[in-house]
Amino acid sequence: MPGVLENMKILAFTDAAYTRPALVVPAFPVLINPESFVRKVHLRYDTRRSIGASQQEAKFTSQGPELFQCDLLFDSTGVIDNLPRKTVDLDTEAFRAFLLGIEMETHDKKHFQLIWGTMIFRGRLQSLEFQYKLFNANGTCIRAVAKVSFIGSYASLLQLALDKLLSPDLTQTHTVIEGDTLPNLCDRFYGTPDAVVEVARFNGLTGFRSLAAGKELFFPPLQKDRTA
Repeated sequence: MPGVLENMKILAFTDAAYTRPALVVPAFPVLINPESFVRKVHLRYDTRRSIGASQQEAKFTSQGPELFQCDLLFDSTGVIDNLPRKTVDLDTEAFRAFLLGIEMETHDKKHFQLIWGTMIFRGRLQSLEFQYKLFNANGTCIRAVAKVSFIGSYASLLQLALDKLLSPDLTQTHTVIEGDTLPNLCDRFYGTPDAVVEVARFNGLTGFRSLAAGKELFFPPLQKDRTA
């Protein structure tokens, strides 16, 4: 019917390409649409001071996967669906099993696609919390709210690749192997061995003539005029 928003759909898949529906329960019917939902993105920055810099600068490093959060109502009073039931427990447990169950085919948790109107979100369950709101005279719960959070997974690898392409001046790391010397490593990362003293100081090294194999070293971005 035109003008009527359909209920949210939560579809389950066994693969990250979202081509194979889950075998046992491929979808879960949402009783009533959420009042709102949240889509959140976290950005990560390196706040360590660059060698030669006079002040600390937050440098973008990467973008974390998107998060989707909403609250879903479960009600067994019959007010919403005209199907009164003694308890809401069967509904909440079915939802819990749908989200948390392991797929027999992959021996892994499911991938989910949420569709509501023009909104489409693909990801995996991050957290599930039930709040029990209404009880009958004998203490049985007849209304509950599920707080669900999904972490995006569909474009995460692409996003990581773009982050690296768009951020060429990020601090780099290297695990020392036999034969490595700090001058040679500086020449590899900066094109010059002249930053040896500064890199040693940045990594807290008291000397740089002998490097222990297995030690992780950090090579931060240098000021442009430092490597010119």
